Amino acid sequence: MGIYIFIGVIWLICAAVAAGVAPRGRQPEFFLLTLFFLGPLGVGFAAVAVPRDPDTPGRWRIVCPRCVAAQYVRMGAHEFDCWRCDQRLRIDEYGRLLGPSDGAASKNAVQAASTPKVTAASAPVGKTTKSNARNVNTLW
Repeated sequence: MGIYIFIGVIWLICAAVAAGVAPRGRQPEFFLLTLFFLGPLGVGFAAVAVPRDPDTPGRWRIVCPRCVAAQYVRMGAHEFDCWRCDQRLRIDEYGRLLGPSDGAASKNAVQAASTPKVTAASAPVGKTTKSNARNVNTLW
């Protein structure tokens, strides 16, 4: 009988520790799961648990296909700019991605267009490489 009390106390301690290390908003779930089912394993599961997405009423959670950044876009918007890579994306009325917007380029594309390109005249003089030969051939 003493061993069952010892095991019960260990499981209760593990449940309390699991509730302590669980992400915010998920402590009661991990306490009960650990107490009734997982035991000492529940502490490890609670430690690696991922927090839930915040509840944002009136917004859709959309993941940018280019940089995989999650953003919360206002419902009813038809396009938005990614906060990480500045790509302009179109969405339909149900929050599904339609692809990059045709009207506007991202900041990165504008910066790439403004950087000077290497031409045959500015290429290093000397041994001709395949890339230099391609540049020379495209000029003529």
